[in-house]
Amino acid sequence: MIKLIKENSLFVCIVTFFCIFIALKMVDEYRNLALLEAKIYYEDSKVLKHFIEAYRSVYQRAFVDNHISLDEGNMYLLPVMAISKISKEFAEVTGGRVTVNAVTDRPRNLNNKADNIEQKAIQFFRKDATKQEYFEKVSTGNNQFYFYASPFYIQKMCLQCHGSREEVLPDVAQKYSTAFDYKEGELRGVISIKMKKANIRNELISLFFIKTTLVTLAGSILFLTVIFFLIRKLKIQDAQYTQELEKTVWNQTGELQEQVNLLREYSKVLDASLIVSKGDLEGNITYVNDKMCQVFGYGPRELIGRPHSFLQHSDMDDHVFLDLWKNIQNKKIWQGLLKNRKKDGSHCWAQTTVCPILDNTGEIVEYIAARADVTELVENRQEMQALLTTDNLTGLPNRYQMLMDLSGQTMTTVILFDIHAFADINDYFGIETGDCILVEFVRRLQQECKGKPCKLYKLPGDQSALLVKEKWSLPEVEATVEQLTDCITRRPFYVKESEIAVHVTCGISWNVEKNGLLEADIALKQAKKNRQEYVVNKESGSIMLELEKNHSIAVDIKNALHEGRVVTFFQPIIRAATGEIDKYECLVRIIDEDGTVIPPCRFLEAAKKARIYTKITIAVIDRACAAFVDSTMEFSVNLSTQDILDLSVVKHLKRKLGESSIGERAILEIVETEGFENYDEVAQFIKEMKAMGCKIAIDDFGSGHSNYERLLKLQVDYLKIDGSILKKLTSDEISQTIVETIVAVAKKLGIETVAEFVYDKETAELATSLGVDFLQGYYFSEPLQSINEG
Repeated sequence: MIKLIKENSLFVCIVTFFCIFIALKMVDEYRNLALLEAKIYYEDSKVLKHFIEAYRSVYQRAFVDNHISLDEGNMYLLPVMAISKISKEFAEVTGGRVTVNAVTDRPRNLNNKADNIEQKAIQFFRKDATKQEYFEKVSTGNNQFYFYASPFYIQKMCLQCHGSREEVLPDVAQKYSTAFDYKEGELRGVISIKMKKANIRNELISLFFIKTTLVTLAGSILFLTVIFFLIRKLKIQDAQYTQELEKTVWNQTGELQEQVNLLREYSKVLDASLIVSKGDLEGNITYVNDKMCQVFGYGPRELIGRPHSFLQHSDMDDHVFLDLWKNIQNKKIWQGLLKNRKKDGSHCWAQTTVCPILDNTGEIVEYIAARADVTELVENRQEMQALLTTDNLTGLPNRYQMLMDLSGQTMTTVILFDIHAFADINDYFGIETGDCILVEFVRRLQQECKGKPCKLYKLPGDQSALLVKEKWSLPEVEATVEQLTDCITRRPFYVKESEIAVHVTCGISWNVEKNGLLEADIALKQAKKNRQEYVVNKESGSIMLELEKNHSIAVDIKNALHEGRVVTFFQPIIRAATGEIDKYECLVRIIDEDGTVIPPCRFLEAAKKARIYTKITIAVIDRACAAFVDSTMEFSVNLSTQDILDLSVVKHLKRKLGESSIGERAILEIVETEGFENYDEVAQFIKEMKAMGCKIAIDDFGSGHSNYERLLKLQVDYLKIDGSILKKLTSDEISQTIVETIVAVAKKLGIETVAEFVYDKETAELATSLGVDFLQGYYFSEPLQSINEG
């Protein structure tokens, strides 16, 4: 039973509540029955009162309207006289349950005398003339009745009987001794209605209360039944929901437990690898891990409660910590490198991350700091920085440091020193001796520069540089340079009992806005070229324009390569004996964006310096092979030593000739001076290319020291006589002799000759008469865009 009540506790509570509610409702309804009963008696009393008032009014108007004079014979018909008799008979008819009478406290007839209850009503109306009713429930012993009273007042007509004794009717004055001297409007008495309490309440209970109670109980039972089943359904749903919720909570609890376990593992890793501490909102330490105690040398009790700032090293700028506090108080994470002080007074570097911890409302509750000890890394970096910016041999700042120093300055003066023929000293005396000279060299410069506003740097090789930190006049700069060079040259250097004379050349950039080192280097090159002790470069406008021009040319060449504007032109080579085209030379050109044809003299040197020369060679090889793949003509391509030594160019050349099967018609032209400077490499290249059927021509032959022995070993096929000889052929006998000699030797070696730069008929005829096999030049044709044009 108890278990059942517990399981249905909600329903029991609802039933109990309804029972109490119904009980209270029944009590309230029962009380309402009493009020209803009194209301019934009240309304009945009012009906009787209205009836009596109507009766009095009718009879009084009858006397007044008919002008009936009062006398002994008709006085008993007045309502005030007759009402007592009517009341007596009405009481007999109702069995004494209802009595109606007009009573007063000054009666002439004892039947009209007011009793105590009626006296109370009369006094009530006298106190408040505005009241028109008096009603109450009266209990006397075992009797209970409802008493209703309504006042009636003296009217004008009433004064005939109740006015002053001298003015009333004679018969009234003789017959009565009381109830005189009333005035009009004065209270005469009350109409008294008394109704004994009957069994109305029992009838009401039987007719209304019991039925209402039964309906209420039936509705309540129905309501409780519905509630019971609703509660039952809700309990079933609640049980299902609770089961699902428990399952969900169990799963989520498991996941949370896994996450907590992971966090614990992460915490182990962090505690083992990082220095961790927590702080309150004022920055006081509230927690430290073992790693922090181990690194800083303090125990937990020595740290907790103290401010984090006591670990701050005096070398640290206060602005760093102001920035730190500003960030974390704005709920941002701060990261940075901090130098801290250990307990033993030593320092440590820590890569630090400080993070504010927020609660659910977004307010900061504490701070947590994680540090990685990077002391070794920082110190190594400082050592590496020193190595990066310091010359190992002399200990002076190096070129890298000088560039950093120059980056923040304007209007600088730089003096660059270069030792004459220092490579010869290294080769003759050895590198160790060279190093000793360099050390002594900078020592002398340092000695002379003491007290001067300048800084000395050791640059790569045998160069040193002096950066002037103040704005000097040109005479001051020149005087300083002469003083420094004199200290180097006036006394020889002694190394291992060897006396070595050292001479220097200087390049000076004086008060230049930028690129001071570059300007000094350009000045140094000019001094070497002109064999001067020093050259002063005062402004860099023309030099910078030249550099910008070189850069612009390099960009233009790259764009031309990318856009296919590096093209090949073809100049015919004429067989002298027949005057017919025998072969073509492939010449490189660039077509500018506006269609202008740019000759190689304007871009080949720039291409070599910009390291894009080999790409031009590859482009020429591709276009030449494509032009002659379907032709029977021979063609020649110019190759420099740089091309021959570049394996990628050689590999590409072999592949293209092999793909198109035109190796037997290809002639490879090599400049004489370049070919003999790298003889072994060129000889191997010629051997490999001849194996593919190619022919070899030596270009510009006669411009250098012609070596016929090597020519014989290289087994070349053509000699192209240098254009400088051909230009003077018709006017200079020596040139004629040279050509005649070259042709004679070539014929004995089985080599054919080509005369370049043939610009007129006379030259063509003379070269032919001297035995030249082939002629080439503008006299016959300028370079053509297509072999079909020839």
